[in-house]
Amino acid sequence: ASKDSAVPASKDSAVPASKDSAVQAPSTLGLQGSNAAGLLSTAGAEIGFVGQSQPSQVSVVVEPQLVPISSQQVEAPTSSPHNKPFNGYLPQETAAEAIDSTRMQQASPSQPAAGLAFPLLEVWKLNQAGRLICRVHNTIRNCAGKFILPTYMQVYHSVLEQCKFPMVYEDIPQHSQVFDGDLFGTHELRYHMPHFLTDFIPVLKIFGTVFRSETEEIAEYYCLGVGGAPCDPALTSWATYKPLIFHHERVKSMPNDTWVRSLVGLLPQNPIQAFLSDFGQSKESCTQRILLRSVLSTSSSYNAPEETISKDHVIFRHNNIDRSANTGCHLKVVILNRQQGNGRSIINTGQVRDVIIQEGVARALQVDVQEVDFEGLSFEKQVQTMLSGDIVIAAHGAALTNIIFMKEHSSIVEVMPFGWDAKLFSKKAETFRVFWKEVRSYPDRVSFLNCLHSYLQKKPLDMHILQGITSVFDWASSEGSASAEERLYELDQQSGVAEVRVCLRAQDLTVNPVTVGAQAFADVRRCN
Repeated sequence: ASKDSAVPASKDSAVPASKDSAVQAPSTLGLQGSNAAGLLSTAGAEIGFVGQSQPSQVSVVVEPQLVPISSQQVEAPTSSPHNKPFNGYLPQETAAEAIDSTRMQQASPSQPAAGLAFPLLEVWKLNQAGRLICRVHNTIRNCAGKFILPTYMQVYHSVLEQCKFPMVYEDIPQHSQVFDGDLFGTHELRYHMPHFLTDFIPVLKIFGTVFRSETEEIAEYYCLGVGGAPCDPALTSWATYKPLIFHHERVKSMPNDTWVRSLVGLLPQNPIQAFLSDFGQSKESCTQRILLRSVLSTSSSYNAPEETISKDHVIFRHNNIDRSANTGCHLKVVILNRQQGNGRSIINTGQVRDVIIQEGVARALQVDVQEVDFEGLSFEKQVQTMLSGDIVIAAHGAALTNIIFMKEHSSIVEVMPFGWDAKLFSKKAETFRVFWKEVRSYPDRVSFLNCLHSYLQKKPLDMHILQGITSVFDWASSEGSASAEERLYELDQQSGVAEVRVCLRAQDLTVNPVTVGAQAFADVRRCN
């Protein structure tokens, strides 16, 4: 793990003990094990205990008395690996068992077993760069998008901060809405497919951990119970989860079979797909606070190169989506194109197809080539198409978000419009263990200028500015260097004409077929 991803408690976030308390220094994770003595609790009526009856006896103290204990000293019921620290692979429930519908419908008990307690905070430490996942039970979302925690939880501020948990410490307030659900992720997910997937990847990391589909990634687990008692594993089992996802408000007006809704629908436990406005918390007005049974947050990010989502993730296993790499000598190449007339259509696909066949023959491979347009294609057909492709050659666009369904170690060649620069899908390829290559198209001066002139009809534009933009485009075309294209990409800011970038993306795509073929097979082995 890099030094930036290490997880020591930061001195700025540590909470000093009051002179009347005996708070000791946090352990490596910044928290103590599930049987830490004297953990401060509060009355069940104040916490709420959503979805469960209130505990009959809960101790109330003024200051937390914490005794640091190592993970090796934590005692937990041996029947539940979910409630004790562990290392490496666990001989526990498989993902297939974890999604068994009968077991998932089991209701959590209304009271913890004798000697055990309601959970307050669960923390998973992942092997990937030491990243954390936190689950905070019975917390309230305020109108500012932060989660209200009782002041005694400040002892664990460092850990919650590392989980990127947006919190504020207050006395437990009155609330208007109570929801018996578990919020995966702390923010609403954006609606545009590529941005949605960016927000969704951390949610996938949480699901993969909770539903044990990638157990080799979990290094340690802690659970802190009310009153300092060990957590009741029956109250933290994956079978009791009621997942909740907050969508962007624009998704509300989209059809139920839209891509983002369909992707969330693949997750186990049939997640509730809701909107903040459903709870009186829209951006226009916020009238209520929401008490949630639990909220899960993570420090994982799709930007981190070491973050991956494996083929064994529960979202794939739950739906029998086999992303195993193709080791045979029969390859399928998919040319993912766009309808001509709408911009970013690959014009010379026939030449590309011929070169692809030649490259396959040179490697003793049998190659099938299919050209497809995802416009109007159902979500299921898009999944099947991407899953079938060993090599995908695609015009830059939102359809590439389907990279999530490509087989591991397959290849994608993204065709970029001249002068356009975006690395959004290269990072997603790393996340899903797909090889990514980029090919630049030749300049399309006609489409670029036609696009600019169409905007001239909608708003006045100084002709000198238009001539300057045209001159830079022509110069970059003749220069043919990356730096020249970069200057063209930044021209919108220099000229004050935001439509420059829009029109760069409006170009049609003519490519060098030999370059496309070389990049497509760059990571493909020869068949022996």
